[in-house]
Amino acid sequence: MERARLSQIYSNTLVTLGRRCFADQQFDDAVRWFQLETNKNPWNEEAQRLLMMVFVRSGQRSQALRQYEICATALHLELDVEPSIATNQLLDQIASGEFNRDTVIYNPILYYSCCICYSSYDQQFVDRLYKDLKTRGITCWYALEDMKIGDEIRTTIDQAIRIHDKLLLILSKHSVHSRWVQSEVETAFEQEIQNNRALLFPIRLDEVVMDTDEAWAADIRRQKHIGDFTQWKEHDAYQKALKRLLRDLKAEG
Repeated sequence: MERARLSQIYSNTLVTLGRRCFADQQFDDAVRWFQLETNKNPWNEEAQRLLMMVFVRSGQRSQALRQYEICATALHLELDVEPSIATNQLLDQIASGEFNRDTVIYNPILYYSCCICYSSYDQQFVDRLYKDLKTRGITCWYALEDMKIGDEIRTTIDQAIRIHDKLLLILSKHSVHSRWVQSEVETAFEQEIQNNRALLFPIRLDEVVMDTDEAWAADIRRQKHIGDFTQWKEHDAYQKALKRLLRDLKAEG
């Protein structure tokens, strides 16, 4: 478990350094950091896409296209899956010339990585939010997607909470009364105390958390500002709340 935790920290650090070099247009250094990660974890599509972008911005379009093939092959051999929609869209943009060194100015925004904590009754909302965060390059751990067959559930979730920057907590009438969610929040509270940093990042789908007598949820209400997604089924309201969420997930410094 400790080895896995350190490995994830190392991977996150490589991607962060690569993003910073990319933002400063230090393309050779960005390539070096991203390649360290893609050589270690060739199925990391976020790093693969960033590497493709760097190649295009540094005038190596053919290498960017080659990197897509490397990514697709790794995903097929290691996970037996196809590249994601986001990766295929980037390929199309590069192949068509829409994404090129002269017309595209790409400034990678650094976002906090997230572990999503939720009740399965809120699956529809979580699926939508997860897809929106992933398409914007935010690293998310989502049990439905990332939990492997045979994983010990409690141990795997606790580990995911420890190695990500934020616990994106989905509060609703269902999750407020979930013992699983309560346990994950208590783990996050412990991590906040041990590491002296804010970890909990709560959003709400209804008003239950504002009135509940559940002690752990009431503590969150008293201590944290809670993002408002109560109108998430309305397109404009959802997009407004998502925009605010993305703003607040931008890493500092």
